[in-house]
Amino acid sequence: MTIRQPLTIADGLAHTTPAPIPFGINRTLLDQVITVTDAQIIEAMAICFTHLKVVVEPSGGCAPAAVTCGQITGASGKIGVVLSGGNIAWAMFRALIGRTDARGNDGLPDLQADDGRQPRADAS
Repeated sequence: MTIRQPLTIADGLAHTTPAPIPFGINRTLLDQVITVTDAQIIEAMAICFTHLKVVVEPSGGCAPAAVTCGQITGASGKIGVVLSGGNIAWAMFRALIGRTDARGNDGLPDLQADDGRQPRADAS
């Protein structure tokens, strides 16, 4: 099975052909597949950063996006979501989730490494 290259910010999930073993497992165990929009992914990334102080890359933001946009509801009231992937450049992260106030301040710090380079979002 091959599909057209998806156009998404979640490039880590934009495969055109599924791997045989995971596809077989998913085909057997999954009840449904849920999709989210790039806007929903960005909103989930912002929520993770603002409220959890966790940086997730766009692909890692898909699972929390499905929850925050209401596509997954827990019958028991409890939902577990795995947050993954901080592999995103700080400049890209800021561009995606930056919120600009009336003064033009997006509220995110201007980070600089000691050598003047922009650090990666997962750098400490």
